[in-house]
Amino acid sequence: MLKATVSLSRKLSQDYNSTGFTVSLDGEIPFPPSDHEGVLEKVSELFDLAEEALNREIEESRDREIDPPSSKTSPSIPTNNESSNGHANPARRTEPLSMNRPDYNSPNGKADQATPKQLQFLETMARRNKLTDQQLELRIKEVIGRPCTIHQLTKKEAGKVIDSLNAVKG
Repeated sequence: MLKATVSLSRKLSQDYNSTGFTVSLDGEIPFPPSDHEGVLEKVSELFDLAEEALNREIEESRDREIDPPSSKTSPSIPTNNESSNGHANPARRTEPLSMNRPDYNSPNGKADQATPKQLQFLETMARRNKLTDQQLELRIKEVIGRPCTIHQLTKKEAGKVIDSLNAVKG
């Protein structure tokens, strides 16, 4: 039995601070080494899964920055223009972020479309679960609450559908 380890990492910088995100996955490859196509497909799926997990972690991190846990904060926590030492911090944002902020990387204010890797992974999972296109669209409607094809999904919706198909597998 072959075993594969995939790792992805990304570093994001903002206001002279950077945050690193890393995900590593180990998986068994149920194909013999002579089945090049099967091995490559499984490794590709592991990378797709790792990329999806990494993107979710980044998105959740951004959501935590936008939606702080509670407005009942301790007075020692700096607010608005104040740094932890009580001095002015001009680089900090002085106005609150809008709570109805659109998804990141979406210049038109609409939610980002699902990535090609998400769509490819959904199609692979649908094939594995022996779902027809109509059955997949019904599953999508059950999961996200509206009828659509996989090509009309947003990143978040595609993630929910992937999770639901993974639950069927497990």
